[in-house]
Amino acid sequence: ESHAELEVRLEGLTKEKGDMTSKLEQVTAALDDSKDQVADLLAETEGLALKCEQYREHEQNLSGHIIALSASVESLTEDRECIEAYLSQQDHQARNAAKRRQKKLRELLDIEVGCPVESVEEKKGEGG
Repeated sequence: ESHAELEVRLEGLTKEKGDMTSKLEQVTAALDDSKDQVADLLAETEGLALKCEQYREHEQNLSGHIIALSASVESLTEDRECIEAYLSQQDHQARNAAKRRQKKLRELLDIEVGCPVESVEEKKGEGG
């Protein structure tokens, strides 16, 4: 080959080397960008994993509170039922005591007056 052909060939190879170097720089820059994106995604993943763990702990705390509240409500319901039963029993006893007192009072009045006294209920039944 002649000197001119070699120079043309060298010029072509130099241009090709420049193009390849430019392409290599572009690929290297893209690779660096990809590495940065991977690092950002890893950091974001770690942040999300931490938040997820915090949410799990919060959920466990709330579950504990719900269990405690459920037990408290159950206890209050049992207490209310006991109080209702006690009040019902007290009301029943008070009514019975009132009936006994009323009966005794009628007996005393019968003895004192000497004739049977109509009870308030009997008068109510007659329209009085």
